[in-house]
Amino acid sequence: MAGRILVVDDVSTNRIVLKVKLTTACYEVILANDAEQALRMVRDTMPDLIIASVDMDGLGGLELCEYLKASPMTAQIPILLMTGQPNRMVTLAALRAGAEDFLTKPLHETTLLARLRCQLRARDLADELHLRTRTSRELGFAETVPRLDRPGHVILMGGSPAEAEVITGALFSQGRHETTHMDRASLLTAPETDRPCDAVVMLPGPDAAPPDLSGLAELRSRTPTRHAAILPLLPSDHANAETAALDMGASDCLVQPVDLEEFTLRIIRQLRQKQLADHLRASARRSMALAATDPLTGLHNRRYAEHHLKRIMHRARKNRRRFALMLLDLDRFKSVNDSFGHSAGDKVLKEIAARLRDNLRSVDLIARFGGEEFLVVLPETSIIDARIAAERLRDWIKTRPVDLGDGRFLTITVSIGLAISDGTDGAVTDLLARADQALYASKSDGRNLVTISMSAA
Repeated sequence: MAGRILVVDDVSTNRIVLKVKLTTACYEVILANDAEQALRMVRDTMPDLIIASVDMDGLGGLELCEYLKASPMTAQIPILLMTGQPNRMVTLAALRAGAEDFLTKPLHETTLLARLRCQLRARDLADELHLRTRTSRELGFAETVPRLDRPGHVILMGGSPAEAEVITGALFSQGRHETTHMDRASLLTAPETDRPCDAVVMLPGPDAAPPDLSGLAELRSRTPTRHAAILPLLPSDHANAETAALDMGASDCLVQPVDLEEFTLRIIRQLRQKQLADHLRASARRSMALAATDPLTGLHNRRYAEHHLKRIMHRARKNRRRFALMLLDLDRFKSVNDSFGHSAGDKVLKEIAARLRDNLRSVDLIARFGGEEFLVVLPETSIIDARIAAERLRDWIKTRPVDLGDGRFLTITVSIGLAISDGTDGAVTDLLARADQALYASKSDGRNLVTISMSAA
């Protein structure tokens, strides 16, 4: 399943229509006919996302949202509120209550699914960052989360000076947020500086032409804007581009005409999420540097990896989502040390660690597990995708000799043992034993191979 979604609406027809749409898109859907039932279901099932109507009798979606956002246990669940009677005050109240998005019935299926995917991507990243922070805290290295109210830096890309001036005034009045007005070429060619970019607003071009959405990929590929919130503002006659923008990496997307206060609230919410993600990343880096990092390669060490793997297994069991685990062992590494010296061996280990980092996702766990052995964990990965990743790593290592820096190059190969788990292996040691058996088979069958644990196939 792509995720578990709780739909809350006191009109049965609305619940059924949404369930059909979401189930067809491979989401697991659970239903509640009022807010009280929803609260019980949240405690029992911890959904990945909630869609709730604000028009319910009794306790409505706004009150439900405020209650869930006030609890540390449920504050990170994305909430999309919806109404069949849209008005400005309800929209603003929903955003102030903490809702990630506000939708109007009837819901356009394509846009709805795009916004769900956008929120679930953000939720997955937040979950992974929180998971790593909790691991660091249990190891005694995590820091407390600061108040998320520092002024943010927003870049306004494109648009007219008049539009930029209006947005600048609104943001400054809501928290002294800074803005910089730049055209696309200037932003994409600007040198890196110490001044962080927290958000980029892509404004329509001359004659209300829509922003060039290809710029989304470019912004996501550049270090200064990689983690920034990106919000395209689309002309009303280009609303169909909303789905494309969200799927290309936009954090939110608005269609003109848009209320300035709503626009400002959405940007401020994105700024707070960005500040939280920045803190968690920095905290995790500092914590790992203290005692959870291998000093030679800069990867996680075995102590951190085994502790964090327990959390990954627990989450997989709870969410019923599979993950992959690889054990990689450098072939005939002892001969490298014996023939070229331990300094050469250290260079090989550091180079292999760098290649693993360069070829895996930021959410993947990479650790030096023993002398020449590495551990890789791929969250939410099928056996097919895991094997493709393992073969890619094996080929990348074999076909690119390691430069020892003195004119000598070494061809290194790696044997890989691969296991797939849904968290029900029992203990971390059981899962590691399966991967280790597969690794032993790769070694026995001639090395430079990927072997999958039989029970994972």
